[in-house]
Amino acid sequence: MPLPKVMDERCALHIVNGIILWWTATPDGVGLATLDGVSAPVDESPPPAESGSPPPRPPVDPRSFLKRTDLLVDSALSPAVFVGVNLAAGLKPAAIAALALAALIMLYRLAKRQDVTYAVGGVFGTGIAVVIALKTGSTEGFFWPKVLTNTGIFLALAASVVFKKPAIGFLMETVMQTPAKWWQHPRVRPALSEWTMVWALSAALKAVVYLLLILAGRDGALLGVSVAFGYPLTAVLGFGGYVYIRARLKRLGAPEMDAFRVPVPAPA
Repeated sequence: MPLPKVMDERCALHIVNGIILWWTATPDGVGLATLDGVSAPVDESPPPAESGSPPPRPPVDPRSFLKRTDLLVDSALSPAVFVGVNLAAGLKPAAIAALALAALIMLYRLAKRQDVTYAVGGVFGTGIAVVIALKTGSTEGFFWPKVLTNTGIFLALAASVVFKKPAIGFLMETVMQTPAKWWQHPRVRPALSEWTMVWALSAALKAVVYLLLILAGRDGALLGVSVAFGYPLTAVLGFGGYVYIRARLKRLGAPEMDAFRVPVPAPA
């Protein structure tokens, strides 16, 4: 029984409706062969999505984060309003204004069907900050949550490196659909661990700076670093990590990511 000429070693055996067949490479390209030697070209395009099922989400380009100027508004506007209104009208009006503004930003994002992740976080963060400020009776109390959250971020990121599960790897797997076996590879993990520690140290630095300024009662400086430590610093760290990790992977001789992706099964 003649068989189609095989151009390479790619071959997969299947049984469909009781018929033995296999996918293989032929002189005319990829073909489907049966036991009677008949071969036909195969459409290699992905199968259509099932009715009612959403299309697969494309990986996110980390560089697109640099265009997210809305994150600057979501993270910095409420603290600015709080400090400004406090100087003009006192602590309670400032607390009300900051919380109301955070809620309005979230509602605006919802109405425009935009990403509300940071807006929702802004509402909860502003709410906690307002409660602490009112309890302590000082403007500086508004910034205590930033000390606590950055301390927690530092501990979590540092622990992920110690246990050889760098947090950036989990982030890449979740946001960019990076294969877990790739980012855990011995020639990939060091690059991710190193930049995870850079993020951890930046969080520790922010916690220390906030703490010192709170103890010194520097309201204006607290507002300034709150803006600088928000989107601008995050964008710098994000883009810096993109450049550093790419270069570091080359020096480490890291394997190609595509080799770790699960292949899509051929259509029956």
